[in-house]
Amino acid sequence: MNTDKDKSDGGKTKMSGILIRITVLVLVVFIISGGITLYAYYRTQSKLVEESKHKLIETVADDMMSSYQYMLTNFDPIAEGITGENAIQLYKEMNDMMEQNKISSLQKIFNEILRNVTETDFLNIDLALITTPPAASGGGGTTAIMASDDDIVYEKIPEKILDAADEGKEELLIEEGIPELGLEGAHLVTIFPYKSEMSFGQDVLAIYFRPMQEEIKAIDDFYSDQSRDFYIIMGSVVGSSIIILVVITFFVLSYLIRTRITRPIEELSSAAEKAMQGDLDVEVPVKKGEEFENLKNAFNQMIRSVRDIMDRISEGH
Repeated sequence: MNTDKDKSDGGKTKMSGILIRITVLVLVVFIISGGITLYAYYRTQSKLVEESKHKLIETVADDMMSSYQYMLTNFDPIAEGITGENAIQLYKEMNDMMEQNKISSLQKIFNEILRNVTETDFLNIDLALITTPPAASGGGGTTAIMASDDDIVYEKIPEKILDAADEGKEELLIEEGIPELGLEGAHLVTIFPYKSEMSFGQDVLAIYFRPMQEEIKAIDDFYSDQSRDFYIIMGSVVGSSIIILVVITFFVLSYLIRTRITRPIEELSSAAEKAMQGDLDVEVPVKKGEEFENLKNAFNQMIRSVRDIMDRISEGH
C-alpha cells in the first residue's frame, strides 16, 4: 500500500512540476506580448508628439513670416532714403565702427526697428537680428550686425543656426535654449534671406527667435498625461489578465494532464502492480481515441498472453 501511495505522490509531484513549467512559459509569452504592445504604443506616442510639434512649428512660422513682412515695410523706406553723400557717410561710419565692434548710427536706426518688432505683443518674439550668410563671413565666424538687443550686436551666431541657413531651412526648433544669445528654454528660430540697399547690395539673413517652451510643454504634458493614463489602465489590465491567465492555465492544464496523462498512467501502474502480485485477471479499461489507447491495449494483450501461458502450464500438470 505504501508503494502505491509513494508512486501516486511521485506522479503528482511530477505533474505539478510540468504544470508550473507550462504556466511559467505561458506567463512569459504573455509578458513579452505586453511589452511589445507597450513599446509599440511608446513609438506611436513619440511619433504623435513629433508630428504635433511639427504642425505647431509650421503654424508659428507662418505668423513669423508676417512679422518679417512687417520688418520689410519699415526697413525698405529707410534704406531707400539713404542715398548719395548721406549713404556714403553712413556706410563708411558703419564699416569703421564695425571694425571697432561699436554700434554705428545706421545700426542704431535698424536696431530700433528690430526692437519695435519684438515689442509687438501678438508676435511674441524675444530677439530679432540681422546677420550675413555663413558663406560671406570669410571663415571668421558669423556675427549679428544688427539686433533688437544692442548687447547681441557682434555676438557670434550659433553653428546649428548657421548650418540650418546653409541647408536652406527657414525654421529650426531648439528645445535646449540658446545660451550664446542669452535665450533660455525652447525657441523657434526663423531664418529669412534679405537683400536691400542697407545691406551693401549683398544678401543678409533676418533671424527671429520666438519662445516656445509653453507650447512645447503643453504638448509634452498632454501626451505625458495620456501616456500615464494608458499605462495605468494597461498595467491594471495586464496585472488582472496575468492573475486570471495563471489561474485558468493552471487549472485547465491540471485537468487535462490529470485526465489524459496522469490518470491513465496511474491505471497502468496499478494494473501492473496487481499483475506483479499474481493477479492475472486484471484489465485496464480502454477508451477509444485516448492518448494511451495503444499502450493499454498492448498491456491488456500482454496480460491475456501471460494468463493463457499460465493456464496451459497448469493444464500440463
